[in-house]
Amino acid sequence: SNTCRFCSGELENKFQALILQKHSVNYFLCKKCLSLQTEFPFWLDEAYLNWSTKFDTGIYSRVKTSFLVSFLISKLFKFKNILDYGGGDGLFCRIMRDHNFNCYSYDKYAKPVYSLGFTKPNFSNPDLITCFEAVEHFSEPKKEFTTMFETKPKAILLTTSLYFNQEKNWNYLELETGQHIFFYSKKAIEMIAKKYDYHVKFLECGFIFLYRSQYNINQIYLYL
Repeated sequence: SNTCRFCSGELENKFQALILQKHSVNYFLCKKCLSLQTEFPFWLDEAYLNWSTKFDTGIYSRVKTSFLVSFLISKLFKFKNILDYGGGDGLFCRIMRDHNFNCYSYDKYAKPVYSLGFTKPNFSNPDLITCFEAVEHFSEPKKEFTTMFETKPKAILLTTSLYFNQEKNWNYLELETGQHIFFYSKKAIEMIAKKYDYHVKFLECGFIFLYRSQYNINQIYLYL
């Protein structure tokens, strides 16, 4: 249907682009949440034949930064039980476990190379859900976010590149891999926070922190 897969708003045609060097795909702008999305992604089986793509050259440095920010936040708020949603090969999960956090990794597509045995959490309500460079892979973001928020985490820490009217030469579209299919505006993130009664802070280095109302972050300066 021609409605937004995140907020059910009305879509307008934005542009066409070639995905995986062979599929001509329509990109739509949502008039309500101002996000950009592909038409419903029929090419995902192809896109994930090789989960880790040669185009993703920053895997290690990204995990290192994600770990540092997650470590600081978890220590600050005394978070112990952590679920890494869309955790890829489980490297982040492994590093968190090595630092004595009770961390588990979930990923629909990737093999848990580093987190074998730690893919089924032993808790139902995580203190923290981390979700790094994963939400742009959601084919049905409304459902996926519902799954995340239903566990009533105290906080969610995520990264994704926000959409603010970039054109089809935006490298974050990742046309070569075909795995990036939904691009959220700042407004969309604020809408999801409000829907589930979370506050949201957009941190300096591209991290987005959603947290339950009982934490008064304004009293704490996050130098990130």
